[in-house]
Amino acid sequence: MQLGTGDGKTWFGTPLACSCPVRPGLSINHMSEAISAKYQMSERCHSQNRCARIDCASCSRRYATRLSRRILTLNPRRLFAVELQTLLYSPAEFWQWRTAIRNMVDYHRRETSRWWRDIGLWLWFSADGGVRGIASLEALTEAEFLKAVDQRWRTRLLPIDPLELRSEIIAVIHPKAIYSGAGRARYQSIRTAIWPRRIPSPLKQKSVPGIRRPLEPMPVIII
Repeated sequence: MQLGTGDGKTWFGTPLACSCPVRPGLSINHMSEAISAKYQMSERCHSQNRCARIDCASCSRRYATRLSRRILTLNPRRLFAVELQTLLYSPAEFWQWRTAIRNMVDYHRRETSRWWRDIGLWLWFSADGGVRGIASLEALTEAEFLKAVDQRWRTRLLPIDPLELRSEIIAVIHPKAIYSGAGRARYQSIRTAIWPRRIPSPLKQKSVPGIRRPLEPMPVIII
């Protein structure tokens, strides 16, 4: 048995060269380019394969639709477009900032007014280093909110209609407006959401001590 000639052409008597038919004009480079093109096509955003990237305008609109519907289920009475003038340069700095604003809101919920428990904030890191988003203030007045937040960050509020909520979110998270340094990541590293702690619930009948409610008679079926 021939174990190999050392010339790189045979092994155990079998030629190493492939005898498979090769399509004329198809080289290794062409094959790699075809595979790369097929892989890029599989990454394209379509109905069966959503990329959910922050630089995809189609996915940003879908994301805005889902979030706006979820916010509207809370029946917000007073919605605002909010802009906070910050000077942030990276997602790491944004993470520190969002911890600071969460601590501020938690403090006011505990110490100042119970109306702070009803507010909601949905904010994103913008391309210019600022922070923009949506605020639901409910019973909290604009003056009370600005007095608390303006002490640390210059803030602007603009009232919006609930029907405009989706459009406002799209404007904030549009690929040309949102921070793009996160690469192919999604929104987790460049957004913060502070949801209301108290969700309105249907009014319940309160029982009065010492007063019994009459029991309704049970229906009787006569056969």
